[in-house]
Amino acid sequence: MFQFLVRRKALVLALLVVGIIGSLAAKELYGAWEMHQTLLAAQAKVLKHIPLKVSPYLTLVDVHVGATALTFLHAVTGPRGSTDFDALERGVRDNFCASALKALISDGGSFNYEYRDTSHELVRRFEIASCP
Repeated sequence: MFQFLVRRKALVLALLVVGIIGSLAAKELYGAWEMHQTLLAAQAKVLKHIPLKVSPYLTLVDVHVGATALTFLHAVTGPRGSTDFDALERGVRDNFCASALKALISDGGSFNYEYRDTSHELVRRFEIASCP
């Protein structure tokens, strides 16, 4: 009888632990699902304005949504060296982190920027997954 009670308590404890872990995982999954829905809504808004010329040599041509990431795809039409990508990245990052979008990063989102030439070769890519 004593062994039965010990086993029963162990089983109850194990079920409680599994329940707690499952609850935490469900919250994490729901948060990721909410982020994905938010990014899908953002994608729909941006797609209404594509193609969008952002500079003489850069055009936003598409936006893709991953599980918790939004990727902006740009076409680079100018000659090599016509765009200072280091300065561009700093400016995009500064503007992004100064905007309301910063809150999405703290919720687990990330934002990718890809720049491809006319032959679709990757020229530059950077990710914004944190802000100072």
